[in-house]
Amino acid sequence: MKGLIFCIFFFSLNLVFSLEIVDSLKTVINNSDGYQKVEAINSLARYYKYSDPDKSMLLADRALRLSMEVRNRKGEAEARRTLCLLNYKKNDFDAVILHAEEGILAAREIDDKIKMAYFYNFLGIVFDMRGLYSRSLINYYQCMSLREEVEDRVGLSSVLNNIGIVYKYLEEYEKSLEFFLSSLALKKELGNEEGTGNTLNSIGNLYYSIGDLIKANEYFNKSLMIMQKIEDDEGMAIALNSLAMAALKREETEKALQYYSEAITINSKRNDKAALSVDYNGMAEVYRVQKKYLQALKLYQKSLLIENRANNSRRKAVIIHRIGRLYLEQGSLDKSLKYCLEAQELAQKVEDKELLQNIMLTFSEIYLMKRDWDRGDGFLTRFVTVKDSLHNLKIRADLEKMQNSYQQGIKRRMKFVHEKTKRESELELEKKNLEFYLKITIFLLLSIFFVFIYVYYQKIDKSLNR
Repeated sequence: MKGLIFCIFFFSLNLVFSLEIVDSLKTVINNSDGYQKVEAINSLARYYKYSDPDKSMLLADRALRLSMEVRNRKGEAEARRTLCLLNYKKNDFDAVILHAEEGILAAREIDDKIKMAYFYNFLGIVFDMRGLYSRSLINYYQCMSLREEVEDRVGLSSVLNNIGIVYKYLEEYEKSLEFFLSSLALKKELGNEEGTGNTLNSIGNLYYSIGDLIKANEYFNKSLMIMQKIEDDEGMAIALNSLAMAALKREETEKALQYYSEAITINSKRNDKAALSVDYNGMAEVYRVQKKYLQALKLYQKSLLIENRANNSRRKAVIIHRIGRLYLEQGSLDKSLKYCLEAQELAQKVEDKELLQNIMLTFSEIYLMKRDWDRGDGFLTRFVTVKDSLHNLKIRADLEKMQNSYQQGIKRRMKFVHEKTKRESELELEKKNLEFYLKITIFLLLSIFFVFIYVYYQKIDKSLNR
């Protein structure tokens, strides 16, 4: 009862304190102008960022307009920072790119390297999502350089993980693992358990990509254990989703369905629609493999409904393409073609070249099954050529320059990781040796004890026999 009263008191106090902050900011906004007014509007926009995103966006837009009127570059950078996050959540990636690029210019003018790194990181994320991996890497490298310069170790550990993900997509697995291990070592050093769990999951995904399902499962389980320990529901659901993918790859479909069901239960409690869409999509793939096409289609449609409401064109394109492939497997070629054309239009809109490449392959299969050999071969050729790569000479030159610049830093981080891993192995070996010698010692002591007992009773027997 006392605990309940304390919680109510604490909540009421927090609410009163929050309302006082809001009232004071509103007072500043109403009674000031110029720089002070911009700062107050930006603070209010940050306050509502999670509780009321629409109100936050209106305030950030207002702060941005006022900042540009009075040439307040600091206020502009802060407003664009808020707008980057809010537009990203609304899946308006063109707006994210606009605010990030303009934000970099504003932050550079006031020499705010922390904000510059933030904007570069967002550009890296958006270009990664669009399958434009070379552009993503260029921005991530810029972010990494700035975070090293300002010694932002938390931010650095995050961007190292992001770079590892891009190299995984590019199938440069050794580089990918280097960055993941650097990120992992830094997160462990910082005591960041949530981040450690996320990076372990990323490493699991890498091993999944190269077909080492034993290693993949090992890292997915490590990630799950950490997330369970710190009671991170989002992290648990992600790890369960990863375990489900690995189970499906091993053709353990029932186990995959079990993992997806557990993830859906968690994400339903969290009311995380985006995560539920991913779970429904994954479970639909399991039913497709089991040739339970009606159940698969229902789940694809549930996932598509969520993405339609969220207006996430990229995810819509992925789901619609999968529905097209489902109809292809059933021999419904016209339906398959209809869905693939819709997926192609969306993929072109969001510039997802990797998805476009996969759609070209499906088109080639459809036309070859229709015995339209010319179109089939044509789409097969486009499948080979439609992809984002590092072959653009200017982009490759920029990347090589950056890679050479940061190579020494990466080597230093990797040396730390290898030395730490070696020391851990040595400690593990010492522990095992100690356990072995302890067992031997206990065994010898017990043996001596039993010999002593035996000799003692032998003497008693002899004395009694006399």
